[in-house]
Amino acid sequence: MVKRVPVAGSSSRSANSAPRNAIGASPSHVHSTTAGPTRGRLSLAWASPARWRECRRPLVAGLITLMASLVAVAGLAWWRAQIPPAWWMPVSSQSELADQFEAALINEGTRVRPSNAPWTVDVREEAINAWLAGKLDAWMSSRGTPTGELGGACVRIVEGELFAGARVQDGRAVWSASVKPEVSKGALRLGVTSAAVGRLSIPPSWIAQGLAKITGGRAMGPTVLMSPWIRLADRRLVEVLGADCRDGVVTLTCRTVPRGG
Repeated sequence: MVKRVPVAGSSSRSANSAPRNAIGASPSHVHSTTAGPTRGRLSLAWASPARWRECRRPLVAGLITLMASLVAVAGLAWWRAQIPPAWWMPVSSQSELADQFEAALINEGTRVRPSNAPWTVDVREEAINAWLAGKLDAWMSSRGTPTGELGGACVRIVEGELFAGARVQDGRAVWSASVKPEVSKGALRLGVTSAAVGRLSIPPSWIAQGLAKITGGRAMGPTVLMSPWIRLADRRLVEVLGADCRDGVVTLTCRTVPRGG
C-alpha cells in the first residue's frame, strides 16, 4: 500500500474548497470585521457634554415659548372675562316703577276672564329691569336663596330671545346668557343658546344649572324645564301658552282655568 505524504505548505483541503466563513456557514463561526459599536449595546454618544450643549438651547427655547403661550392665553381669558357684555347696563333702584310693575302683573293674572279663553300681556324691558333692581333681593330671600348673591341684574330683549346678566357674589365679572323661551310638550322651556363670563364664552349648561336653582326648574343640558302652571290664591290656575320676544317687549299668552277645571 502506498502512503500519501502531504506536500509541505499545502492544505489538506483542495484549492477549490470554500472557506469557513462562506455564505451558508454556521452563524456561530462568522466573525464580522465591520467597525462600530457592538450590536445590542446602546450608544451613549448623544448624551455627551458636547451633544447636550448642542441640544439644550433649542429645548430651553421651546419650553419658554410654550410657557409664554400658556400665560398669554390665560391672561387673554382673564382680560376678556373682566369686560362686561356690550348690552349690559344695570339700572339704579326704581322702587316706584318696580311696585307698579308688580301690581300690574298681579292684576292681569288674577283678573276674572272667560274660562280657558287665551289672553295676552306685554311685559316691557324697562319694567323688568326696575323690578330686578328693587325687588330681586326680597324675592330671592323668600325662595331661600341667599340675598346679595346676585348684583347688577338686568335684561335686554331683542327679536326672538332675551339676554340676561348679573354679577355673582360681588365679583367683577358679569355672568350672562342668551335665553330663548318657548312652551312645548307641556313645559315652559328656557333654552340657553349662549353663555359667557364677561366676554369669555362658556358652556351654556353652566348657566342653565344656576338658572334652574334660581327658578326652581330642572336643567337638562342647556335647557331649563319649568311648569307652565301658576296657582292663584283663589285656587284658579293660569297656564302660560307661549312667550314671544320682540324688541324691548316680551308678550305672554296665557289662559285662566277655573277651580276644578
